[in-house]
Amino acid sequence: MKNLMSLLVWQFVLLVLLGFLYEIIVALYILSLASHQLFLAVVFSTLTPFFSLAAQHWFVEAPTLSRRIILTMATAVGYGIGTWVSLWMFGA
Repeated sequence: MKNLMSLLVWQFVLLVLLGFLYEIIVALYILSLASHQLFLAVVFSTLTPFFSLAAQHWFVEAPTLSRRIILTMATAVGYGIGTWVSLWMFGA
């Protein structure tokens, strides 16, 4: 049981980080489009599907509905933190 809880905590932390990085990359993508730097826009738009695929992989691997809910909440927390940090960093 202790191993299961530590695994769940690690997955939660990694998904928060994953959501955070996803939002930062989306913000950088939007900024690169706005400043007409198309090469950077292509690079950032290429990176975003990898983050969502990793999150979907962990979601499918979760054996119970309660773990899926917890992992979904972790991703949402990461998205929220990433959104606020990107707004703060880029002065929106």
